[in-house]
Amino acid sequence: MKIKDIYPLTPLQEGIFFYWHVSKNVYFEQSSYQVSGEVKVELLHKAFDFIVSRHDALRTCFNNTIGNHILQVVVESTRSGFRYQDESANKTFSLENFKKADKERGFNLYKGSQIRLTVLKLGENTFEFIWSHHHIILDGWSVGILINEFFYVYRSLLENKPFTLSPPPSYSEYIKWLMKVDKENMASYWEQYLSGFNAHTGLPHFNPENQNSEVTEGEIFHKISEKNKEALKALCQKTGITENIFMQTVWAIVLAKYNNTDDVVFGSVVSGRPSEIDGIEEMLGLFINTIPVRIKFDSKKAIKDILIENQKAYINGIPNHYIQLAEIQCKSNLTHQLFDTIMVYENYPIQENLINELDNSSLDALRIMAVKTYEQSNYDFVLMVLPGNDTVIRFSYNAQKYDHDFIVEIKNHFERIYSKILENPDSLFSEIKEILDPVETKDSEIKWQGYRIELSEIENALQQYEKIKSAIVLFDHKKNQEKLFAFYTSYERLTEKQVRAYLVKKMPSYMIPSKLIEVEEFPMLSNGKINEESLIALAQETTKNAAYSLPRNELETKILSIWKIILQKEVIGIQDNFFEIGGNSISLMKMVGLINKELNINLKVLNAYQFTNIETLTSHIKEDIEPGLEKVDEKNTKSVDIVNQTMSILKNKQTIS
Repeated sequence: MKIKDIYPLTPLQEGIFFYWHVSKNVYFEQSSYQVSGEVKVELLHKAFDFIVSRHDALRTCFNNTIGNHILQVVVESTRSGFRYQDESANKTFSLENFKKADKERGFNLYKGSQIRLTVLKLGENTFEFIWSHHHIILDGWSVGILINEFFYVYRSLLENKPFTLSPPPSYSEYIKWLMKVDKENMASYWEQYLSGFNAHTGLPHFNPENQNSEVTEGEIFHKISEKNKEALKALCQKTGITENIFMQTVWAIVLAKYNNTDDVVFGSVVSGRPSEIDGIEEMLGLFINTIPVRIKFDSKKAIKDILIENQKAYINGIPNHYIQLAEIQCKSNLTHQLFDTIMVYENYPIQENLINELDNSSLDALRIMAVKTYEQSNYDFVLMVLPGNDTVIRFSYNAQKYDHDFIVEIKNHFERIYSKILENPDSLFSEIKEILDPVETKDSEIKWQGYRIELSEIENALQQYEKIKSAIVLFDHKKNQEKLFAFYTSYERLTEKQVRAYLVKKMPSYMIPSKLIEVEEFPMLSNGKINEESLIALAQETTKNAAYSLPRNELETKILSIWKIILQKEVIGIQDNFFEIGGNSISLMKMVGLINKELNINLKVLNAYQFTNIETLTSHIKEDIEPGLEKVDEKNTKSVDIVNQTMSILKNKQTIS
């Protein structure tokens, strides 16, 4: 295998690479469409292989074993990802089962191509085209380019005509541009942008019981009426805003209502294609990025004026869209828990482009019968706007986390808000917000780390553990040092690690208390109630004694040294939380890589995400990895040939430090 080029990852690629380690199916994308007509399979195969040979992004794998950088490696050639299968006579064949198996197969980012095309013959002149790829190499715009080029090449082969495609711009040009941008200035922009934002504004009704369950995809669609579509077009023309900004503002109002606030933040996917690069619109690769959108409302302002302000804020922020989300989060008070819902405005209607491509070509014998897409991100809720002949809103959600009826309620609220705005854009924000039904809040709800948390939910989860007799969760309000403590009595001795490992499976990380403390019995007051002040004092003393605890053995010392390198900190205690002292998803992945390299083990990223201090992480390694001798498989992580070629290329590159 000969290497053509090597370069670092983009900010979003680094994030996707991290989540792939946590779940192999995340960011897998699949588009399928049924075609009616006669096809030449051998020419489809040639067209696919030509497109793969034409674009570097389609011949890319990834390497994290050399130095401190994750690298993408472009090879000169790769095994064809084209496959043809005739199932026309197979009465038991299930297309859905085939696509499901294709999803489960996923991709190995460490080797081979990250794209494949399967053509299934389902009947006489009926074929199913299944495109599968990993999102780390392509964004939606690129998929549109890819499919258009594919059918152009196929048509040319069919008609025995020469190709007239100009040489494609290399994705490496974008990487070079990206590495020259002033990221310090961008980080300063985001720090100011998020200054003063202290409360997470996600969706309620999160189901903690299914925290580690497999993702079950759910989706609800809403089509905007022709009347509202025309009204939206007129409003955009009159105010100078885009449909994207309109939809963002509507979503912000929904979140404002559900969180009882006038200051919200959610995630938004931006195109990330800088106009400074020649040919950027024709380049294949992953250019998009996820950034926070903050919208602050003034009850006395008209929605029309708020829309215009949001448009200006978006334009002002465009030069700062090229920084890693993890770096942005570090500049906020909420760090890695900044938001958990994202909005996407699709500007590449693949289905319509595909139909137009066939209708406007000589392939008039082919007709698109149906188009289906599948994609899975690491977010449990995604609002996607699909413009086109019909403008459709897709509410995608993890059904293990959110009830269907709740998402229907969200959809209805979204519709009511945008309809009211289009009816009267001069309405005040206070008038728009009040059209929604009041959102119920719980009496014992507290705000911690920017999240609203119901203490009884944590207590109930603890008491479902068969070894725990009873539990109480208390919130210490000490200024600038707010802590969440859990106290429990048990039927048998339990370590904090055991209880924490149990909770990790039951609820999101932000709900897990700072300290889990076992007591023989709860101290009681004379009136028969639990002495909460006494328990908090015990927790404070325990925490104080644990602060900056020194390593107690050689393994803890080694891991502490690695943390100091990764986090660039000198003072770290073995009970310090990795994320609370400056860590993020990318630095966590680097930390795991260094631990595996230094200790010659195979620590999983997911486990490092669960055991977030040195004490519990060391315990996990000793108890769960060392006894099984789970060593790193050198054959699967790197080969001598790749390493030698990589080092040779890196010596000649000035862009990687």
